Amino acid sequence: MKSLIYLTSFLFILISNQASAQYASDYKPLKCEGVIPDEFSTKSSIKYQFDIARLESGKMKKEEYEKKLYVVASNFEIDKMIKSGLVLFNDPVSNYLNEVCNKLLESDPSFNKAVRVYTLRSTAVNAFATDRGSIFVTLGLLARLENEAQLAFVLSHEMTHVKEGHVLKLFEESSRIDKNADEKKVVDESVFDKNLIKKNQYSQELETEADSDGLRRFLKTDYSTDGLPEMMDVLKYGYLPFKNEVFDTNYFNKVHYSFPYGYWLTEMNALSEDPETETEYNTHPHTEIRKAELQKVIEEKGKKGGASYLVSEEKFRDIRERAKNEIPLLHLQYHELPEAIYTSYLLEKEKGSLHAKKCLARALYLRAKLMNEDAGIEIYPMDEIEGEIQQVYALLASMDNKETTTLAMDYLWNLHNDFVSDPEILEMTEDLFEEIFNAGIEEEDLLSKAIHRDSTKEDWEDVYWKNALVQEMQDEKFLEALKKGEEAYQKDQDKIDFYQSRKGRKELEEKVKAQRNYNRKFGIKDIVVVDPMYLKLDVRNGNYFLFKESEESKENLGNIISDIAQRLKLKHQILDVDHLNKNETRKFNDIRFVNEYFQEQMNLSEISTSPGLHQREIDEITKRYGTSYFLWTGVISARQSIFDAKGKRVASLIMLPLLPYALPTLFGKEHDTFIFAVLLDLKNGRRSPLKIQYIDGKDSDQMLKVHMYEALRQIVNE
Repeated sequence: MKSLIYLTSFLFILISNQASAQYASDYKPLKCEGVIPDEFSTKSSIKYQFDIARLESGKMKKEEYEKKLYVVASNFEIDKMIKSGLVLFNDPVSNYLNEVCNKLLESDPSFNKAVRVYTLRSTAVNAFATDRGSIFVTLGLLARLENEAQLAFVLSHEMTHVKEGHVLKLFEESSRIDKNADEKKVVDESVFDKNLIKKNQYSQELETEADSDGLRRFLKTDYSTDGLPEMMDVLKYGYLPFKNEVFDTNYFNKVHYSFPYGYWLTEMNALSEDPETETEYNTHPHTEIRKAELQKVIEEKGKKGGASYLVSEEKFRDIRERAKNEIPLLHLQYHELPEAIYTSYLLEKEKGSLHAKKCLARALYLRAKLMNEDAGIEIYPMDEIEGEIQQVYALLASMDNKETTTLAMDYLWNLHNDFVSDPEILEMTEDLFEEIFNAGIEEEDLLSKAIHRDSTKEDWEDVYWKNALVQEMQDEKFLEALKKGEEAYQKDQDKIDFYQSRKGRKELEEKVKAQRNYNRKFGIKDIVVVDPMYLKLDVRNGNYFLFKESEESKENLGNIISDIAQRLKLKHQILDVDHLNKNETRKFNDIRFVNEYFQEQMNLSEISTSPGLHQREIDEITKRYGTSYFLWTGVISARQSIFDAKGKRVASLIMLPLLPYALPTLFGKEHDTFIFAVLLDLKNGRRSPLKIQYIDGKDSDQMLKVHMYEALRQIVNE
């Protein structure tokens, strides 16, 4: 159940024009296409109503009840994942995956209807199956496979998990191990470790069975077995990027501008010969053991020849390239900037694409902004990093904010000159002109004549970065844009100075008071409400999350919002995955993109507003809905024993990543409610908290109406 808590909290919170004709230069992110499958749009409470009715009947034995509860809870969590935008359907990648799946099931047509394959937007190297027949394959895995035959074996493995019911078998065995544990010793760490090892051993047995039975299914086809054992190395080194190629230390260099030698590593950590040191604590067998077993069976069967592609080599290479192109986007989404830079570099060197250059530019841009605000910059554990990506980590760790800002400015200005009409590049470039002054770079630092490495007594690492913009400083357009950046910076400084004055402090106090009293005035007449959230918890019985009740309460919250909006004459639309018909795939994608934009802006709340990762998509969405104002709102309601510490832990787990606003002490009484409402302007990323409030009491309809009215009234007030 603990894993479900983590998954639920994650899913709830979470949840160009160019001048190159080469592939991926006009790359567009993968989206869902076609008709929305029923399992994506049908409410979970309807899908599992029979199982829920059985649970509520009270006529089940304890073991049967726990098993049924696990099934229902697991499926609710899977539903949240597939509705979050992380899972793709009817896209080119998922369609191809299902073609390969059909090829494997030609000899087992009855099982064909029970299996569906989807693409999971994740950099992780993984594939997994559910008890209901859904198989999910990550983009991280697809980017690393060598051919279709390897993919076919992965799917064969996962099909065994589905057909043999491994998900439920693992739960039943884990429950049996827990039940047989000496209750007096469950707090003993050694006993806990022994039980964990037993569970993992059983899990490894299931994985071995999936390898063995999956290979039998695979061998019934005409796929080649060449390269199957070596595929295990993909899993073994899945923590590395999709390629492990040398990073060219001259990549960013130009005349008179190069990094000090000390910024690059002369010796790097070698790849671990055995990354899986503690096999007994792993859920999967050691990859070398799996590799040897595969090789042994293949030799025994004596199968030779076969084809690496039975569906299409062209399609395989296409979906692998798509997967690779998605990887830097995903790293950017989660602000994994070293990984974004390195994988963009790999793509750019391989294809020379504008898409790769823009991803790399955005990573440098965000790094500069974060460093200038001293926000969110982590210290890299260099001794733990492996592979050629170490050079990128070393470079970023060596540079201060001035060095980073000038590097980003140089890269983006040159990219802008190559692709003048690209709006995303233009927005980042214009913003960086202000960042130059925000970084504390003085006028005398902006040189129009280069410092030669042998013409100064100063240490090169102290001055090299001043050469970054020498060529730009001789460009009239650059100088004009620089002047505008300085003016914008000065305007912001004047505002800061004003709020430090007596008059400014008084005005600021009035604004804070208006915000505290929920009396702000925005004068907005049209909004979009994005997928209202409702989470009900009951810590008393250890199940924590009330899935059916949460879904019902979410429906009620949507009705309350609509009623109040109509009374206030606030034009509104509610985007809710559960209310989409099968032909509203574009709305499904819209929900994904605006939710990712919201998460991005919240995560970057400590820096000035900046264009989103998919800003062009966001701009199109605002045009379609006729407004740039989107509202995120939700409720968390908890019931528990008074002063129950478990409730506080669960609440903090859920709320910590949600909003960057300080919260009062949570969940200290029998009934507690937390309400939030945040208005976001999608044109500029400006965020306005309308309601961030903890209530010591139950989430009654009357209470919800009062607080939602206070939030929505601020939007329409002029």
